[in-house]
Amino acid sequence: MGSIAVSTFALIFWLNNQVGYLHGSRDPAAPVPIPARSLGMVLGNGSASAPVQIEVFLELLCPDSFQAWTTLKRLSRTYDAAKVRIVIHQFPLPYHSNGFVVTQTFFQVAHVKPDMASAYMEQIFRSMGGYSTGSTMDNTPNAVLRHLAARMSALTGMDKEQILSNHDRYYGTAITAWKYGARRGVAGTPWHFVNGVELSQNGESLSLEDYRAIIDPLMRRNDVSPTHSFLIVDGPTNATPFASLVSHQVVLILLTVSSLVVL
Repeated sequence: MGSIAVSTFALIFWLNNQVGYLHGSRDPAAPVPIPARSLGMVLGNGSASAPVQIEVFLELLCPDSFQAWTTLKRLSRTYDAAKVRIVIHQFPLPYHSNGFVVTQTFFQVAHVKPDMASAYMEQIFRSMGGYSTGSTMDNTPNAVLRHLAARMSALTGMDKEQILSNHDRYYGTAITAWKYGARRGVAGTPWHFVNGVELSQNGESLSLEDYRAIIDPLMRRNDVSPTHSFLIVDGPTNATPFASLVSHQVVLILLTVSSLVVL
């Protein structure tokens, strides 16, 4: 059992280091490439100075992401844009064979026709079944891309052949988006952050009521203490996440040590 535990720990450590090995320096400590501008698409007209900042990582072929997208559109119309800002990040999932190609085309649309980026997301979400692994099993990657380019052209007015010839230009952008999410601990979609804090409901779609239960207390606290950068949560609620984190790390260390002792 000891050797198995140590082997498992070594495997996890190795896999964790691979994040730094993808498409770039083979130094596992290498930072995420700094993009030319902030990543993410603002949904609606939320202000960068809004006191409540919501970030959600979605994948265009993920049914739960589609459900989250529907809710987030409603959420963007619920609050004043000066109070709440919603930013959508792309996070292609490795177990969806076409997840990366639809992400690349998203970035091409966002770059060439930024006003059509939201419409592109909507169309892919509504037609995701046609790009599932099972549906395209007998198609070549190039055939999938050409089909996607045709739909993209019809939606945006962009020339189909130019879409195809420029497709590889957005490969690095899609990789940077994935690395950015991975470095922040994103492990699936949808993945939610509110004011930079990761929510415990990640991997699940939140309802509008779920979001309001999180946002409304923050809004009330901002109305009372608008100059505070950090909001103070009364009682033990604020201490629990830190205690859980520390205990989790202690357990990992003890398990590792005990495994070595058994060996």
